[in-house]
Amino acid sequence: MLGVSQNPESPLIGRSAELSELLLTFARAARGEGSLVTLEGEAGIGKTFLLEEALSKARSLGFRCFAGAAEELERHRPFGAISEALGIGRRGRSEEAPLPGDDKRRAAVAQLLAEPAGSGTGTQTSAAAMLAGAPDSEFRVVDALIDFVEHLGASGPVVVALEDLQWSDPSTLLALNRLGREISKLPAVVIATMRPLPRSPELASLLNELDTHGGHRQTLGKLAEASVAQLVERLLGAPPGPRLLGQVARAGGNPFFATELVAALQREGAIRVHDGQAEVDATTLPSSLASAIRRRLSFLSDEAVETLQVASILGSTFSMADLATVSDRPPALLAPHVSAATQAGILRTEGRLFAFHHDLIREALYAGMAQPVRHALHQSAAAVLAEAGLPPEDVAEHVVRSAVPGDVAAVEWLRTAARQAGARSPAIAAELLGRALEILPPGVVADLPEGSVGLRDATLADLASCLLSSGYLGKAEEICRSTLERAHDPKVDGALRLCLVQIHVGQGRVARSLLDIDEAVQSPALTERERGRLWAWAATCRVIIWDLDGAAASAERALAVCSEIEDDLGGTVALASLAAIQNLRGNFSEALRMAEEALAQARRSRSPEARRLQLTLMHTLLLIDVDRIEDAQLALRRGREARERRGARWNLAPYHFVSSLGRFWSGEWDEAIAQFDSAMDFAEEVVVRQGEVVGHAVRSMIALHRGDLATADREASAAEEDAQTSGPQWRANWMMWARALVMEAQGKDDAALRMLAKAWEQCSGAGVVAEYPVLGPDLVRMALRGGERLLAEEVTVALETLAATAEVASVKGAALRCRGLLDSEPAALLAAVAVYRFSPRKRELALACEEAAVALIAHGKGADARPLAQEALEAYRSLDARRDAGRALSRLRGMDRAEDGKEEAAKHNGRSGNGSGNHDRRRRVGKPHEGGGQGGGAGCRGALQSRHRAPALHLPPHGAVPRLARPREAGAVLPGRAGRQEGTVARSWRPAQPVQPGWPAARPGWPAARPDAQPAQR
Repeated sequence: MLGVSQNPESPLIGRSAELSELLLTFARAARGEGSLVTLEGEAGIGKTFLLEEALSKARSLGFRCFAGAAEELERHRPFGAISEALGIGRRGRSEEAPLPGDDKRRAAVAQLLAEPAGSGTGTQTSAAAMLAGAPDSEFRVVDALIDFVEHLGASGPVVVALEDLQWSDPSTLLALNRLGREISKLPAVVIATMRPLPRSPELASLLNELDTHGGHRQTLGKLAEASVAQLVERLLGAPPGPRLLGQVARAGGNPFFATELVAALQREGAIRVHDGQAEVDATTLPSSLASAIRRRLSFLSDEAVETLQVASILGSTFSMADLATVSDRPPALLAPHVSAATQAGILRTEGRLFAFHHDLIREALYAGMAQPVRHALHQSAAAVLAEAGLPPEDVAEHVVRSAVPGDVAAVEWLRTAARQAGARSPAIAAELLGRALEILPPGVVADLPEGSVGLRDATLADLASCLLSSGYLGKAEEICRSTLERAHDPKVDGALRLCLVQIHVGQGRVARSLLDIDEAVQSPALTERERGRLWAWAATCRVIIWDLDGAAASAERALAVCSEIEDDLGGTVALASLAAIQNLRGNFSEALRMAEEALAQARRSRSPEARRLQLTLMHTLLLIDVDRIEDAQLALRRGREARERRGARWNLAPYHFVSSLGRFWSGEWDEAIAQFDSAMDFAEEVVVRQGEVVGHAVRSMIALHRGDLATADREASAAEEDAQTSGPQWRANWMMWARALVMEAQGKDDAALRMLAKAWEQCSGAGVVAEYPVLGPDLVRMALRGGERLLAEEVTVALETLAATAEVASVKGAALRCRGLLDSEPAALLAAVAVYRFSPRKRELALACEEAAVALIAHGKGADARPLAQEALEAYRSLDARRDAGRALSRLRGMDRAEDGKEEAAKHNGRSGNGSGNHDRRRRVGKPHEGGGQGGGAGCRGALQSRHRAPALHLPPHGAVPRLARPREAGAVLPGRAGRQEGTVARSWRPAQPVQPGWPAARPGWPAARPDAQPAQR
């Protein structure tokens, strides 16, 4: 056990290299570069002494130090070890006086730890909790602990020490995993000591993660012979002779064992000092460390040893009150024995608690009792501690160690403890349920009471739910399937099948979820409530894979059942699915109305599960599709914060994926990448995969626009691999869109057209017209270049039909772009520019400006083209879209040279008597909104009114363009505009400075215009 060093000046023996490495770690932390360090070594090797010396040095350097230890008998207390280390638990300690805010934050974390379970893990509530996507509050506590460490570091560097990590509870290891990812940005060092064994899967996973994220691991080996001799000399005050060193060598370089051997020899009077050298007479030495400890204990009375054995049942630390309760003896009778053990160095005091001087001593006392005696003491401890009001998870280890096979009462008690612990740590709840299953053998056992088989199945259903909430989807699936495939209690059928559906949706295996649902609804054991919810989930899954007719049928069926039995949860899920169907079919207004109705229904429901439904994601996607991206981001932020407050942080990956999608459309590409990276971190942490395909596609397209073709290709391949592994995914057409653009950039024009045409066919075949504006403009462009004019016309007419009824600027803009590209008509492209100004989609506006400028130049209207070209280039620069900028420069400069030739001819004609050429040019520049200038204006509207092939696209009147849609009015300065009045138009689109290799405004790293650039590539 770690204690605050009372003798900091005593030098450390044989560990100077390790101490120096720790001091370097402190120096880095003082600069704000924290780290997590593990000290590993066998029991007694000197980890605690090294740690105490390091803490002493840290204090002298101005660090605040906190220390605690994990307990073998408290492995089922959620966050027990780390809360003790941070001074939140009853044994946590620090010599530092609390600074402002410390106690308040400690109290807030303690309150979270003391909160009772929510829905728990019981079979009756676990299915509902899964449908609601609410896996309790473990991550909320983790976040609070990380915030507390950040708070401590805000006032200066800190060290947090945690001993005996091998005994840590799983939730402590989860918190350390998170802290290990973030500590490099904090002025903090976490030092954890541990033995090589035991090593739980959670601890092994933590160590692997630390290796990946730059953690530091030190292994303490045996002391060298010279160091052992130095240790013995310090103990005896004289250098050891050869015989004494030979005897001490049996300690194998373990300083604790060596110290105990020397102490045993001293107690027996076998050591004498002659001529300044300590030597030993021939004597019988202990053959093992255990026997050395027993010799040390032999100087205590039998009553004192018995008292210490009872204390060993309670763990490494204990209170006098607990010892009196378990031993059924008053403290007055125990006090002399505890005092004698303290004087003998067996125990030490830690505040109001007693602690064994070394855990090896406690283990020797514990192992020295016969198994029946240990069993009886644990049974007594469990009973009296529970009676005294200790939380179930604090008593659980005693129940486990005292239970016998088939002990149904112990199983029920452990299920209760799991339900209690599950709110803070599903992993600990899963461990308790696993121990319960060890007590309750499988199958029909003669000694078990009637109904025990059903109890085992119910415990398995609880365990599957806890594993799902902990992110162990594979283990949860194995339990569900193995239970369902054998004879089992029909009462757990629905819970297990709902669990399977959640697992597969979380893994992105939507098709497999549908197979499970189809099989599940045939089970006669299901209740109507379970069957209705399964149909609701079927609707959700079918929406994801674009089986819209099947989704609608499942949703209507779920609504009928859930309405009849008044199940708000299933009914709300079904209504949300119907809203998503309307959106995919292009009925955007009706979709939003239904989504808001579902949200309102969930909010006013009396069911906590319904109120926790994850409807924010669906609502946000609908908002993005109708260009309300800022509203969508606000809704996402609120939904994410609400889930974090409820402890549902495990399922935040989809929130970040959807946020990345919105940021992509709004042109906030750096933030889109950051959101994608956060989503991947969450997905990796808890194996939740919804949205990965779209996320990789977005990342691919951003990289492509920025000229990083290698990353674009890699991310497109990642999307394809994920879809291949998991099956049909949400918006899989984005994966195909990204791959088509990468192929085009690689010069594979025919393959790119085939890929994008296939994506379009999938959308049109499924009736998913909401994706037409996404694919349409690029497909029309590729089809025209590939000679597929009929395909281009088909796509254009389909988009125009959608745009005629959709009051969405980006949808109308996409239809106009397609028409303008198809007919090479500037008026339609200028109208697209005007419409896109009502949309926050910055990239689409830039492309429309570029396409309109190219069309105007081709029609001899270079002056009108130049301000649009400048706007496109400025937008590309703000996006860091280097590839787009290079393409635009190449296209526009090449066409502008041809325009200059036409102007020279016009000037020549003017000198010959025709003076209209320059006059017309000045007129167009002076009145940019006439005849198709920068804003579209009357010329655009006239061109649209003359159209007869497309339905009316009700354009906004000139002058009603929102200021948000004008990037140059938001503080951007266009190249070459310095000194001109607002509202005038540049005479030339060329930059004010000569074009250098790089961006036109001399921005480093931007592409120069290249005559050989492919103008058609996006």
